[in-house]
Amino acid sequence: MIKHNMDVLSHYCNLPNDINQCTESLMKDTDICLFKALRDETQIYDAGNSTWAMPRFCLELQPLVIQMLAKASDELIGYWSSGSVCTFRSTISKTDFSEHYGHRLHYNELDRTQATFLVSQFASYYWQSVRELGIRDSLDAALRFRLPVEIVKSLACSPVHAIYDFCFGFPGIQHFELTCLESDLLNISNAYYDETLSPEEKIVRINALRHIKASRSALH
Repeated sequence: MIKHNMDVLSHYCNLPNDINQCTESLMKDTDICLFKALRDETQIYDAGNSTWAMPRFCLELQPLVIQMLAKASDELIGYWSSGSVCTFRSTISKTDFSEHYGHRLHYNELDRTQATFLVSQFASYYWQSVRELGIRDSLDAALRFRLPVEIVKSLACSPVHAIYDFCFGFPGIQHFELTCLESDLLNISNAYYDETLSPEEKIVRINALRHIKASRSALH
């Protein structure tokens, strides 16, 4: 773990500033889009359904976090999102990835249920974002998305339709986890909704909590 963190620090220190800024903008946009996708799905849950639209085999979240997501504003989602390390990480192994990635999908093989479509849609945006950054710098993408560099290189060298085939053809292997604690998201939310804080105090508090979240994700 210590060596890995030193590799991360060394890599970031050697990146030109303009590349860092461009990459951080892409990473933040990725987080925002993934959170917004989850918000759309949690609103189905919050509307009164007994189960979350996103199957729990894909991403396990506490009911309180799901309810918080359902009512999250774009501003709050922006505070949750990170420009350094993605808040979401695929848990797929290199073996499972290599066994399934690259298989051509036929239309009649699609699973058309709502739940699996949501999983595939979420996974598709995630893997496309990994590919986009991987084309620029595979090591940087591996570090920021917390993935084996071999997976990133495979994505970077393949066409976009391969990601579509992978996500929509194999929704059952699309497993994700947070790189932070769920309490990190809840703490930021609590500060955001805290009416006892002045606007200035709220920003200071939120930024401190965002730093804690980002630090935890970097050590994941």
